[in-house]
Amino acid sequence: MKQFPAEILELLRMKLAGVIEKEDDEYIESLLDTDPELRKVWNSLQHDPDVAYFRGAKDDVKRRLHQRLAKNRRRRILAKGAMVLSIILLGGLTLILYIPTKKAEKQLSSSARDEPLVSLHLGEGKEISFKKGDRKEEVYRGVSLTTKEDTLYFTGSSENEGSEWNTLEVPKGRYFTLILEDHSVIELGPESRLQFPRTFEGSKKRKVLLEGMANFAVVANPSHPFSVITVHADITVLGTQFEVRSFPDTFETKLASGKLKVKIGQEELILYPGHKVNLDVPNSKLMISRPSVSTGDTMSIELQLVNVNLGDIAQGIGNIYHVTVVVAPESKMRKYDTSIEVYRQKPIQRFLKEMKAGDTYFDYSWRNDTLFLK
Repeated sequence: MKQFPAEILELLRMKLAGVIEKEDDEYIESLLDTDPELRKVWNSLQHDPDVAYFRGAKDDVKRRLHQRLAKNRRRRILAKGAMVLSIILLGGLTLILYIPTKKAEKQLSSSARDEPLVSLHLGEGKEISFKKGDRKEEVYRGVSLTTKEDTLYFTGSSENEGSEWNTLEVPKGRYFTLILEDHSVIELGPESRLQFPRTFEGSKKRKVLLEGMANFAVVANPSHPFSVITVHADITVLGTQFEVRSFPDTFETKLASGKLKVKIGQEELILYPGHKVNLDVPNSKLMISRPSVSTGDTMSIELQLVNVNLGDIAQGIGNIYHVTVVVAPESKMRKYDTSIEVYRQKPIQRFLKEMKAGDTYFDYSWRNDTLFLK
């Protein structure tokens, strides 16, 4: 038969004597339920002749056995306490790991909710927002909208003559592409706003209004020229690719292909591929760079300067003709009255004479290879 520790046998005898503590009784009952061999021992003890002794000598047995088992009980209590403490620590660690994970998930979810939305305000008053990666189709009062990723395909009809224009707003941190019914593609940059009509049908000119930055790929249609209106300039194209940046303090347009007409105030400029226009609004400074092909098939640079000071002109002359130019300190900020063009095919002496003819205050002189302006 299986041998059991003396402590277990003593607890069985205490149970028989009726002097066992509740905690010890629960412990021994759990052992009896799980160990058939111990159950046999318990059954045999109940038929032991000495059982009457145990039941008749409660006080003596209780005192004697309590003394012998006190140490063992403390050990069990400590073991049980250690187990409970381990469970508490494990639960606490799990909670510590779980809370940051849930917090991160919450932050991620919050981040997704807080993602900047592209907004389309239709002329009829309806507003539609687009999240990153949206894919949806919608038809509203003759307007068909299809969104794939960060591209909106817009098709309208002329059912409502004289309808207000639509407005597409792109927030900070987003780029968004609009494809119009004529298949012209407009890629809007961050913090930009584009106004465009419901349809180009029945209009002599295709026209949009821009605040911010955008790249345009316009489909050619000579009978319906395409115009981009900004606060600083009006741009007219027949079929071309170009870039526009129009902010309160600066304006820039750069032509990639085709032909572009730019009107800035009273100035009207014709641009060809590679040409670039910059307007420094606070200083009313306009600069046009025009790469062109010379008769020798080598690139020469043309630079048109409008409403600039003598210091800017000196810099342009130095870059084009590769000469050292010095401007008198008192003359650097003096404005030149008329628009001038600088290009390498024009001899520098002829250029200087034209400048002097255009501005009676202008003068120049040479000292060896250095040009002095005033």
